[in-house]
Amino acid sequence: MTTTTTRPNPYTPATSALPPILVTGRLDRLRAAFDQHEVDALVVTTLPNIRYLTGFSGSAGVLAVTRGGALLTTDGRYRTQSAEQLDGAGAAAQVDIAIGPVSAQRQAAQDLLRAETRIGLEAGNVTWSGQRVWAELLDADHLVATTNMVEALREVKDPAEIARMERAAAIADAALFEVLPLMGQGVTEEHFALVIPAQNRAGRSGCAQYPTPLVGRRVLICRLAEFVERREDRTELDLELRDLLILDMNVLFDCRQEARQGRADRVEASRQTFGREETAVIG
Repeated sequence: MTTTTTRPNPYTPATSALPPILVTGRLDRLRAAFDQHEVDALVVTTLPNIRYLTGFSGSAGVLAVTRGGALLTTDGRYRTQSAEQLDGAGAAAQVDIAIGPVSAQRQAAQDLLRAETRIGLEAGNVTWSGQRVWAELLDADHLVATTNMVEALREVKDPAEIARMERAAAIADAALFEVLPLMGQGVTEEHFALVIPAQNRAGRSGCAQYPTPLVGRRVLICRLAEFVERREDRTELDLELRDLLILDMNVLFDCRQEARQGRADRVEASRQTFGREETAVIG
């Protein structure tokens, strides 16, 4: 079964450098929403929101934001990474960093927040047990459940974010162009889902220059009439000529390798995930 084409790919993505993502101004825009949400401070525990506000992409951290300051707390694994990422994102002068065990992190957050009377928690992210921890640390009478304070800011994309979304879309288009002929060869959903990332890793969609471009992290193919019923169905689907299909896949783009303290190296740093749905007719 053929897995490549010899046709020139008209969707080959550009290789030019993208503008850096700077978070300057985002904390001030968040503070401007405090009165609307009736808070004097916000404890940010959702990791994508922490990254959006500070540039920090570690897997553990809490960001406390008051009208006059901000504090990122995390553990010793991220001592170097947190400093480098905040500096690279333009947040180093606006956000202090506290590194240590959980007890030390909580103490640092408490010190910053102790004077605040209305402290917001992200209600969609904090569990019941987590709320009890914060209530004990900060006084339950001071806690306010908030919804979508940071997410509302994230809805408006800046030029650097849009540039990454455009590049991710170009990668998806290029990969689809290369493997689309497979759909007329009796391919199944499972096979197609495996071919797309293999195609991309081979660089045939013009993506070899990126350190870790991933296309097809989640690939779903289904006939249009079955779309609603099959979104979570991963069973085999034999494709036939003239089937009208929906191809739903994600592109994870713009990762870089960063050294970590200790024994492991991990892929962290700025990541942009762009979901894309395509329709195609076989034949």
